[in-house]
Amino acid sequence: MNTHRIIIADDHQLFRDGVRLVLEHTQRFEVVAEAGNGHEALEALKTTEADVLVLDINMPDMDGLETAGHLRKEHPQLRILIVTMLGHGSLIKRLMRLGVDGYILKENSQKEMVAALDAIVAGNNYYSAEVTQAVMKSLEPATKKTPSDNVTLTNRETEVIRMIAREMTTQEIADALFIAKSTVISHRKNILRKLDVRNIAGMVKYAMERGLLDD
Repeated sequence: MNTHRIIIADDHQLFRDGVRLVLEHTQRFEVVAEAGNGHEALEALKTTEADVLVLDINMPDMDGLETAGHLRKEHPQLRILIVTMLGHGSLIKRLMRLGVDGYILKENSQKEMVAALDAIVAGNNYYSAEVTQAVMKSLEPATKKTPSDNVTLTNRETEVIRMIAREMTTQEIADALFIAKSTVISHRKNILRKLDVRNIAGMVKYAMERGLLDD
């Protein structure tokens, strides 16, 4: 029986330990590395061969959304299974556009996680029923939400958010706006602080829900 190599990227050690136990019990999967954020996952892939990355979204330093973008450019053959608490339709669609192979929620069962991995290593995609429902709901017409009165973004900050939502890198944004890369990083930090969110995924979600990305 073939054993498939797995890397787990999640900032909670308890979750990683649980996933490792479940997967190794199947005897079909071997956890070859663990990472607490996207940077660590990318570093692990420099020295460790893997078939699938089990990836969370909410992580410090480099979240799952940014990590998935890097992986599709640097490791296009690697299969990606998102396992997260976040089930927002807009976020799911962004990750699907990036080319993730599966998406389930942490509230799903261990059995479903194994089923998702079995499908992915067989060359198929796997999205849990809850994830599919969230995507379908996001396609329904909805009442447009207005930005919070407590949030005031500058025109430049709004430009930066739009470019981040288009999956442009920090250097690409700097080149497009004719500003230094460090200035883009500063804008990004200010936006995160103003919107009171932890990472880029939260920034884009917040902005989309409040119409900040509308032309």
